[in-house]
Formats: sequence, structure tokens, C-alpha cells
Amino acid sequence: MKPMVTDPETDIQRLGSVQKIDFEYIRMGKASIFMFTEPLSGWLYTEALEHRTMGDFAKMMKSVSETYYPDVTRIILVN
Repeated sequence: MKPMVTDPETDIQRLGSVQKIDFEYIRMGKASIFMFTEPLSGWLYTEALEHRTMGDFAKMMKSVSETYYPDVTRIILVN
């Protein structure tokens, strides 16, 4: 059985084939992305934060409800 190891220095492409470019995913940090949407009206709001604490979700919900839905008595969340 042949080992499944490739050497990036060798050219494994054949003439006439599509060029293949290999890359390595490098994580450059992490973020929390909050997305609020109202599909029937087409409304969408997103916000990215550098970190996520326990209170971030509550703060985002309060901000969205006070800004976009000040007169609404109930907001239904779908997870």
C-alpha cells in the first residue's frame, strides 16, 4: 500500500489539467457574530464583536428591541 503523503515541492499536475493551488487555513483570531433577521420583511442586522461574554447576548437583544421594535410586546426567538 502506498502512503497518502504528498510533497508540496513536487509538481503533481498533468498537462492540460486545471491548475490546483494548495493553501493552509491560518486562524487569525475569533469573533462572535450576532445576526437578527425578519425574513418576511427582508430586514437583516448583523454585528461582530471581538469577544463574547455572558451578557453580550442580553445587551444585543436589548439594543435591537429598543432600537427597531420599541412598541412590540413580544419578540419570538428561533434558534
